Amino acid sequence: TLSSPVFLVSSTSLMCDTMMAALWVWAVFLWMKGLEPENPGLLLVAATLVAACSLTKYFGVCLIPLLVFYSFRQRKSAGRWLVYFLWPILILAGYQWLTASLYGRGLLVNSVHMAVAERTATGALSRIIETLAFCGGCLFVAVPALPLLWGKRGVFLGLAVSGIGGLLMLAVGKIGTFPVVEGGHVKWLYLLQISLFVLGGAIILALVFSDSMRNRTPASILLLLWVVGGLIFVGAVNWTVSARNFLPLAPAATLVIIRRLELPPGKGLKYFCGPLGVSLAVALIVASADWRLANVARDASVKLTSQIAPRYQNITFEGHWGFQYYMQQLGFEPFRRNPLVLKTNEAFIVPLQNTSLFRLPENLASTEAEFHYLPSQWISIQNAGAGYYSDGWGPVPFVFGPASPETYLVVRVVK
Repeated sequence: TLSSPVFLVSSTSLMCDTMMAALWVWAVFLWMKGLEPENPGLLLVAATLVAACSLTKYFGVCLIPLLVFYSFRQRKSAGRWLVYFLWPILILAGYQWLTASLYGRGLLVNSVHMAVAERTATGALSRIIETLAFCGGCLFVAVPALPLLWGKRGVFLGLAVSGIGGLLMLAVGKIGTFPVVEGGHVKWLYLLQISLFVLGGAIILALVFSDSMRNRTPASILLLLWVVGGLIFVGAVNWTVSARNFLPLAPAATLVIIRRLELPPGKGLKYFCGPLGVSLAVALIVASADWRLANVARDASVKLTSQIAPRYQNITFEGHWGFQYYMQQLGFEPFRRNPLVLKTNEAFIVPLQNTSLFRLPENLASTEAEFHYLPSQWISIQNAGAGYYSDGWGPVPFVFGPASPETYLVVRVVK
């Protein structure tokens, strides 16, 4: 069950997130096995995995209250099992002390400050819609599995919920900073997709709540807190909503879907290959789009520098991510703002769909050329209202439709 391929989007840059999700699953599994009957060895290994998960991605810290609550529900009282949580707490405290000694500030606490400072400024309604849309888009199997989960009645109810959500978004006009209605024109294709993604997130929420009310066991409560707590962290605590944040939720979503399909035993389970096939097909398409987007950064760095190098004595660049990596591989240095040193006959390249950009005053620099590179013709993951890596680019992880190009500016220093 835990290996079911529910998680939709696969990216070349999610190694740490994937490792964190794997550590999360094993920590939960071994803790549950070691708690009843109590097995000190398994509990110690599970506690160590909690610490490793937290150090891989700080989101793993949420495992501590999650497992504490589950243990109280399972054992009905405090016991020796509580002592094992001191181990990951001590490791995390040591990490905070060590990083504070090395860098002048503890990275664990600093991440909390960053989450508050860098959080995207959106309203509560937009944040809820974005969180549900990312959940339904990344765990895309929930939408095609709807007929198996609740039958025809569930399909009609789902369409009604999706329609109401679409009308609500239409009335609001924009989600976050992305307009659903622009220049008096409704982006119907986009609205349809975000409505389906929101429906997918709502389905997963409905599944965990119905499972907990039907079974009322510590395990069902654990799944409920696993999913709901994860959504709260992503939507209300983390600095941005991104696809990678939903990796830890995938196993819990898998479990509640399978548990639902097994009522009564075997109902719909043999037909689950259909929804999984749809999810896998879309996953491969989105992964291909991510691969093409990464190639654009590489191709742009090579082509742009070779074209403009004969005209300028010095070339620098802005931005980070893959573009920074490839530019530095070619021997170019990033443009430094502090201290600001401008050289005659110098140019710098600005990737507009990148991060940490800044513009110089017009009296110091002028745009010489603009270049466009199209990663994909009909799907976007980081443009055109899609924000796979951050909802700052859009309230859905990916979107089908006419894609927008990646734009690069060549800016010349004016002396």
